[in-house]
Amino acid sequence: MVRAHAAAQRLNVTNLGAAIVSEIRVRWEWRAFDPPHKAARDALARADEPPGPPVTSDEVYVLSRLSPHNVKIRGGQLDVKMLEATRASGLELWRPTLKARFPVTPAELAPVWHAWAITPPHRLAESYTLDRLLREIVDAIPTLLAISVVKHRTRLTLAGCAGEHARIEIAGRELTTIAFEDEDPERVLHTVHAAGLDALPTSSYPAALKAVLGLARPLTPSPRVSV
Repeated sequence: MVRAHAAAQRLNVTNLGAAIVSEIRVRWEWRAFDPPHKAARDALARADEPPGPPVTSDEVYVLSRLSPHNVKIRGGQLDVKMLEATRASGLELWRPTLKARFPVTPAELAPVWHAWAITPPHRLAESYTLDRLLREIVDAIPTLLAISVVKHRTRLTLAGCAGEHARIEIAGRELTTIAFEDEDPERVLHTVHAAGLDALPTSSYPAALKAVLGLARPLTPSPRVSV
């Protein structure tokens, strides 16, 4: 576990430009943590092309005890994704709602309050660098926690579906994860089956990080759709 301002110093990013506007692509994601080594190795071996070398990134996740949604900072960019639905098969539907570079304005933070399931403070600054956001907002709200994560990600494509295998360093522990995502849920399920991973329990980054840190489950249930 890390304090918010320490996480900001580690990333060493502030004042990197205006908000980013990009095409919104809602995707279904299947993700498992700590899969058996053989299962992960076999999935990588089945990839459409040989995967490239791992890419390392320093990230900060800001977890909310009140919601299952995903708020993270990577490469100087604030990234918000909302969990819209889950299926019994383990698929989760994620919608990007914000991609913005620091400093960010109060108006740009509107999706963040929604993702954290909190009411914004009455008084806000004209803009926030990453360090200021973490010190003045995250550290001051008991339901929020900033956690530093180091990822070593290997991207792959299997049966035409985008995926990743990653090793994660968090709070003195290491996790591994394998995931596939696509706009078509049936393509994701086909890929998971082709990789022989059907039996693995699934989770998301926010849920897995909360489990590692021993945080309580979200007080509001995740949205669900029928199978």
